[in-house]
Amino acid sequence: TLLLKNLDTAVLKIIFGFAILLISADIFVRLKVKPENNSKGSKLTLTIIGIISGVLSGLFGVGAFLVAYINRMTNDPGAFRANLCIVFMTENLFRIIIYSVTGILTLSILKQAIILIPFMLFGLFIGVILSKRLNEHTAKKIVASLLIVSGLILIITNVMFLF
Repeated sequence: TLLLKNLDTAVLKIIFGFAILLISADIFVRLKVKPENNSKGSKLTLTIIGIISGVLSGLFGVGAFLVAYINRMTNDPGAFRANLCIVFMTENLFRIIIYSVTGILTLSILKQAIILIPFMLFGLFIGVILSKRLNEHTAKKIVASLLIVSGLILIITNVMFLF
């Protein structure tokens, strides 16, 4: 919260863009490995990934890092979704309280969020439909590809903004 209030947002977005690229690379590497060889990693590696994903998720308010971590920790799609629901519910409740207290969440931002709800619901609806029609491997490729594009756009637009 303190970094969000005091650091240049362009620098934060560039860091976030690189973090997104790293997550995308990890997804593609894990897709290339045969499922039986696709280990979750050592406990130390998982601990480091968990801490980094928590810090970066807290910093940027985007769950891609936690999704990557939880994906490594669960094999069952139902357990994966259930864990994500609880994590995101808890995280967002905490974030709303902290951001309101510190003044990051203002009335104009709240209005903008309310205006964007129909678009979020539309995206959710499309995602649910696609998840029933695409196999998991193809869906992960699409998600990783879109993450790469969004990471590159974040980096490029904010580097240009700095100069």
